[in-house]
Amino acid sequence: MGSQYPSFWKYLLEGRNASDGRPVRPTGGHGIIHAMFGMRLKIWDGEALNAQDRELWDSVKRQVPQWALFKRLSLTDEQRLAREKAERQVERAFESIGPEPDGA
Repeated sequence: MGSQYPSFWKYLLEGRNASDGRPVRPTGGHGIIHAMFGMRLKIWDGEALNAQDRELWDSVKRQVPQWALFKRLSLTDEQRLAREKAERQVERAFESIGPEPDGA
């Protein structure tokens, strides 16, 4: 059976076992993966990770040190501009949907 991720996500979400090259994902499921991407955004924004986040970051890095997420911890000016542009596009898309219902 093949990977559950398209090739782009497979590259980002899977590390490689140093001893035999097999894919290895951090234990704990998708929630941890999402948290790791959120922490990388904080790092890109120059924010320090709190103690709990730092502990998780270090734990995952020990499990999957070659994970692509750990390879780009800073952005070039060009990458930063592309990120900002993409974020603005997403914001506009959500704004075009309309206001949130009351109580949301």
